[in-house]
Amino acid sequence: MIQHGEPLDLGIAGTPPEKSMYLSVLRQTGIHRKTGDCWQFSAPSRTADEGIRKVWSAITEYFAQRERDARPIITLYERLAAPPYGVLAGPMPVLLCAALLANDTRVALYEEGTFVPQLNIAAFERLLRAPERFSVQQWRLTGVRTTVFHRLAELLDLKVSDVTPDKGDILTVVRPLCRFVTRLNDYARRTQRISPAAMQIREHLTTATRPDKLIFEALPGACG
Repeated sequence: MIQHGEPLDLGIAGTPPEKSMYLSVLRQTGIHRKTGDCWQFSAPSRTADEGIRKVWSAITEYFAQRERDARPIITLYERLAAPPYGVLAGPMPVLLCAALLANDTRVALYEEGTFVPQLNIAAFERLLRAPERFSVQQWRLTGVRTTVFHRLAELLDLKVSDVTPDKGDILTVVRPLCRFVTRLNDYARRTQRISPAAMQIREHLTTATRPDKLIFEALPGACG
């Protein structure tokens, strides 16, 4: 799901056991469906079973309930396992992963309070083993922050369609910045032969724990 979300059937060849779960949980419900030339994750289709649509709504509502603080994944799991949902342990992380991928630009994942810049296999395997260590938080842009966001998006050469209020959010800008830093070589990560502002920016990008504080407080402070 994380690495092969765009091909048909997630690139699963043949009929291994995971293929049947994919078909029943993601494909037939419309959670993974073709849009344009590729497949992507989104809310269940209108023709999907009412039960799966209610489960999806419960997940996205949980994301949105409190935007000031991160919310624990384990609490979401407990809510989904209880009536009226009764989601089994097997498909629960599959649905969570799909919801995170579908809301990639506006829902942040945290591990023990530290922002996870990019959902990857290693992070999700840790989540599978210890969901109590992870939490989620949704972001929404309002007021002057929208202007700052759009200016940063322009600097990063993001397409206008990617940064409109209904399609883009804080993580649309934060993730490219964090990816840029993770690709620096060892010399660039450690050298002191750069300006004080550049050193502060590098430090903030490598130690970010809150996306909003990073782009609205830390980076502006580093730049004076």
